[in-house]
Amino acid sequence: MLRGLVLVPETARAEKLPLRYEATPGAASKPLPFQYQRHEPEKTPLYTVVQENLETLLEDMRARTEHGFGYPRHVTQTFYAFLDCGLLQAGFTRVVCPACRFERLVAFSCRKRGLCCSCEARRMSDTAAHLVDRVLPAVPYRQWVQTLPIPVRLLAVRDSQLLSDVLRVFLRRVSAWYRLEARRLGLRPSDVQPASVTAIQLFGGALNANPHFHAIFADGVFHQRADGAVEFVPALSPTDEDVARICKQVAWRVQRLVERRLEEGALDEAAQEAEAERQLAFAPLPRPEAGWEHPDQQGQQARRSAMVDGFSLHANVSVAAEDRQGLERLCRYALRSSFSLQRLSVLPDGKVLYRLKRPWPTVGGATELVLDPLDFLRRLARLIPAPRVNLVRYHGAFSSNSPLRDRIVPRVPKPRCTCKHAKSAAGDAGDKTAESPDSPPATGAVAEQAGASVLMSASVVLNQDEILLPALLGPPLSPEQQLEVRDRYLDWASLLKRVFNEDVLLCPRCGHKPMRVIAAIDDPPLVEKILAHLGLPTERPVIAPARSPPQIDFDEDFGDPDSDVN
Repeated sequence: MLRGLVLVPETARAEKLPLRYEATPGAASKPLPFQYQRHEPEKTPLYTVVQENLETLLEDMRARTEHGFGYPRHVTQTFYAFLDCGLLQAGFTRVVCPACRFERLVAFSCRKRGLCCSCEARRMSDTAAHLVDRVLPAVPYRQWVQTLPIPVRLLAVRDSQLLSDVLRVFLRRVSAWYRLEARRLGLRPSDVQPASVTAIQLFGGALNANPHFHAIFADGVFHQRADGAVEFVPALSPTDEDVARICKQVAWRVQRLVERRLEEGALDEAAQEAEAERQLAFAPLPRPEAGWEHPDQQGQQARRSAMVDGFSLHANVSVAAEDRQGLERLCRYALRSSFSLQRLSVLPDGKVLYRLKRPWPTVGGATELVLDPLDFLRRLARLIPAPRVNLVRYHGAFSSNSPLRDRIVPRVPKPRCTCKHAKSAAGDAGDKTAESPDSPPATGAVAEQAGASVLMSASVVLNQDEILLPALLGPPLSPEQQLEVRDRYLDWASLLKRVFNEDVLLCPRCGHKPMRVIAAIDDPPLVEKILAHLGLPTERPVIAPARSPPQIDFDEDFGDPDSDVN
């Protein structure tokens, strides 16, 4: 996470090792004292399964593929990077308290997608905080979840262009409904623009490939008035008939899209690869005889949901304008990881047990998956997204090419430079301003712009000249409800403070805040020397070599091998 951040101490300096850990040599079970505890991924069931079966999985896939290369490079790199994620032996960052010189080590992360639950959780929380602080203004929101039938899933999971085309069809139908609602209120459709942020999920609840969409729409439209101001016009909640009509339109258009692509021959190869991958990598769960319905939507239908030819649409989750914490929780749900590490365990016979979140509609209602380790890793490999494939997409007024985006999204004031040249320049500017009799006095809004958010209350008009962080419909939020505005990325300590309300930069010995990062160390000899001085393990966990395929047992008696009878 912090690799290459700052300097690496010299070896001569490392000889003194001014680390004030209260750990005795050999006490590897308690490497870090006080409140902070390292994640220790090497003790998780997922790490054990990957460590013991990765080489066997890769060798098996090389033997099964015609070209002999096995999995794509990004899949192999993700698995190997996961084995180094969170290990002190792979490098760490030194964090020191400037008051009492207490130090701790923070291991590097792999920063890969689709496999490491720790990095996925960090990316989920950071992206959700970015959306709430920097993208989504304080207006009502509604989540629209669109799932696809199994034949379309198998094609879309192999063809990223088809997945984007299906997403475009879905968003156009929902946006058309919002424009129609605005027209009923007397607004011209050409003057309004919906806005949405979509999270593409490539997985299902049973570790299966199930690409579907979580679209968070502003529950209304942004209207540009004749005087140039922009106002948000909320829409009424959709009815069950509205959701059913949209789902029917999406199903019809996607089916025509797939048929047209098949006629053109663009999906023949992808369809064959998808079917071969499904037969090779998955042991699919028994599907219900009713058809392609999602297990959660069989039987009774929820409000504002519909099912048409295997396409399901759900739009019953909404968030009020003033509920920013609720909006952030909704964004985290849409950006969550493909599986839960807490529901994963290894049985005594070596098989992998994964507890499902909801019972699967098989005979008796299955609540667990028991898989062979190789089958389990094949499922995880199938859920790793390809590189440079954006799984968070912006549409409508939130897209980068929209002329309304800069006028509706929250704005962050530029940080002030604290160097002496900037201070002298600011002082000279202040003197000139004080000497000028025509200069206007500084307002409270300008003062707040430098260090806090500017909240707009009791108004629906978003003026171009105002700085909105964010714009509210209704009474202003209390200071306890306001969220701090931040830069694009949250650092490790700030993210833990925001998500878990745990201040890891508070020194556990003297209470001084903040602790400072003094070095990022990835030099193997230096890392080994520091860990050996602290009595911590210096060797990385060994990856098990590839196992040979099981031999076939011949139960039939072929007679005496020395006999002349053929």
